[in-house]
Amino acid sequence: MMTRTGLIIGLLVSICATMNAQEDEYSAYYYEVDSTEYETTFGPNTAYYQHGFISYGMPIPIIESDSLRTKWGGVFLEYGSRGKIKVAEWLALGWEVSYQYNSQSIVQDSVLNLLSLGEVFEKQQIKKHVINSGIHVRFNAGRRGNNLGEYVDLGGFTSFVAGSRMILVREEDRNQVNFGSAQQRTVLKRINFTSPFQYGASVRIGLNGFILWGRYTLNDSFRKQEEVNNGIQLPNLTPLTAGIQLAF
Repeated sequence: MMTRTGLIIGLLVSICATMNAQEDEYSAYYYEVDSTEYETTFGPNTAYYQHGFISYGMPIPIIESDSLRTKWGGVFLEYGSRGKIKVAEWLALGWEVSYQYNSQSIVQDSVLNLLSLGEVFEKQQIKKHVINSGIHVRFNAGRRGNNLGEYVDLGGFTSFVAGSRMILVREEDRNQVNFGSAQQRTVLKRINFTSPFQYGASVRIGLNGFILWGRYTLNDSFRKQEEVNNGIQLPNLTPLTAGIQLAF
């Protein structure tokens, strides 16, 4: 009787142990599959990815007209969102939209500067608020896991200039006309001689979230207006801008 009872108890213990082992094996398999699926569905190296970015840069003076030249020290700021669709491990197609603020300072010369009105200012700046859109082709390099990795973006952009103004800063001796001020600042708003649209080419070299970038505007910075330069087309300011960018 005891032998039969012990046999039954042993059989039940064996069945429970087997079921528990199968359950543990199933749980391990389930969590392993679930974790793998999560990692490959979300992240920078997946079929679709969208992220934000901020940029800082400045206009780079290159060969320009003697009568209108860009000074070093301008500012380019940008905040936007960028997306990409993965085509292959080494290739992706992307797009972006952003808001840009840029400021270009003009070299002063009372004779040559076509926007100086015969004066030499302490500062003369063209400032713009811009809505930008762009597309690009991304070439990825090496193994990167689920990260942005190393890549090169080649693309183009079109922009709408939502607002522009010219800033003139003078420094004069204190007198009654300037109310005893040592510096005077004139803001010319809603100017109509800057081009309302811009387009050009861009390049980016990225290492995960850190990016070096450059962009080249292909169309004219200005358009002809009767009130400016006797209706004659103004020469361009520098079309080249470059800087750094952080993706997040």
